[in-house]
Amino acid sequence: MTTARPEKNRRGGLLREEFGIPERRTAYFMVLPALLIILVVAIFPILRAINLSLRQATVAVTGPFVGLENYVEMFQNPDFLEGLANTLIFTVISVFLEFLIGLGIALAINRAFRGRGLVRAAVLVPWAFPTVISAVTWRLMFLRSASSRG
Repeated sequence: MTTARPEKNRRGGLLREEFGIPERRTAYFMVLPALLIILVVAIFPILRAINLSLRQATVAVTGPFVGLENYVEMFQNPDFLEGLANTLIFTVISVFLEFLIGLGIALAINRAFRGRGLVRAAVLVPWAFPTVISAVTWRLMFLRSASSRG
C-alpha cells in the first residue's frame, strides 16, 4: 500500500525551494563564475555577430539596421553559392571517408594478431603527442630556471 505524501507548500515558489537549502545555494554560487565566463566568452560574441549581420556594418562602423537584406544578398551571390556547395561536398565526402577508414582501422586492430600492441601504439602515439607536448611546454613555462625572469 502506498502512502500519499503531503504536498509541499508552494507559496515560496521554485526559487525559494532551490535557494532555501544552503548546500544548493552554495553550489549555485560556485557555478556562477563559470557561467559568467561562458556568457562573456561564448554567448556574447555570437549575439554580437548576429546583431552585426543584421546591420550595414564595416570593420570600423556599425551601420543602420537592414534586417535580412545582407542574407538575401549573400544567397544571391553566385560566388557564395559555389563556395557553399564546395564546402558541403567536401564535408560530406571527408566525413564519410574518415568514418570508413577509422572504422576499418578500429576493426583491424581489435582482432588478435602478432604485433597488435605495436600497431596500436603506432596508431595512438600521434594522437597523444599534442597533449604531451602541451603539458611539457606549460611545465617549462612555469619552471623558474627556464623562464626569462631568472
